[in-house]
Amino acid sequence: MFSSIEAGLCVQGKFLGPSEQLVKRDGWALIEKKLLFAKLPKNTFLFFHSIAENESWGHIGYHAAAQDYRIYQDIIRLTIEELLHIPVREDFQFLRIPGDSDLFLENIQEFFDYWPFNIDNKTELRRKQILSLNYGIFSNYDAIHSSSLLMFVQGRSHSSVDFQRLLVPFYGDLGFSPEVLNQLYMIARKHLIKEEGILLRLFESPFLIDQSGEAYNFADRQCYPCKGRGFRWGENLISEQYACVLSENYVLKQVEISPQLRLLMNNTYTLNPFSDLCVQRFDFYDPATIALYEKEMRSYLQNIPVNQFKLDAYRKKILKLWN
Repeated sequence: MFSSIEAGLCVQGKFLGPSEQLVKRDGWALIEKKLLFAKLPKNTFLFFHSIAENESWGHIGYHAAAQDYRIYQDIIRLTIEELLHIPVREDFQFLRIPGDSDLFLENIQEFFDYWPFNIDNKTELRRKQILSLNYGIFSNYDAIHSSSLLMFVQGRSHSSVDFQRLLVPFYGDLGFSPEVLNQLYMIARKHLIKEEGILLRLFESPFLIDQSGEAYNFADRQCYPCKGRGFRWGENLISEQYACVLSENYVLKQVEISPQLRLLMNNTYTLNPFSDLCVQRFDFYDPATIALYEKEMRSYLQNIPVNQFKLDAYRKKILKLWN
């Protein structure tokens, strides 16, 4: 059992992010050597360092995936904005489908109680209920199957997922046939042709941190430290992991943090655009290409016949979940 589900970490002094601290701990020469061996282009390193420099209090971690995950996220977002008429802030992405009845566990203690034995990624339901994260952008630089950075550049998700298939029940609830999804994917794949994937940086709302003077109250409720495949790594809170990262003892290799962490997926908090979770997305596309792609996707959604009764019912359902 966790000693407290809302410990938090007092905000004081400069935030030393996990990416910066890992470079101090292992040395950039070693990290660079491993990344080059994994065939990462050297001309991308400045881009990654610029992302790392923006880690601040409340930074949670990184997740990378193939472009298909981006299309999945965009279809959810654009559908909610264009057909359900709910605005979604720019610093948020849908990591799963909001309103999914499988995503009912509201905090990590409920998750542990629901899955009391051998928490891992083996079942489809557990994979749906959690999202894998690395603390820093260079975390697991020597583990090709666990590095967000490597998966981003290689344009792949950790496991093969048919994201279009996952959207079929959602669109069915809204009153649409799978053909509508086929058309949306055709539009998306016409514009999104790069091999590289997407990188997501997750962090707590700066407003929440400014109000409370603490970071990681949200993360302590919604995340847990883990080993590979999602197995628990002790019983510490995420705030305790970050307290360790900030310490000189971490840089001196006298203490360790968990290799990875997991974020719980639920309708009330992590899939709620009105919550304290922020999700920033990075890719290698120029803004003009993305603007054209989104414009065509929105235009298609704005001009399809709809079942207004079903749209209204789904809108009412998710607004109730988001309180």
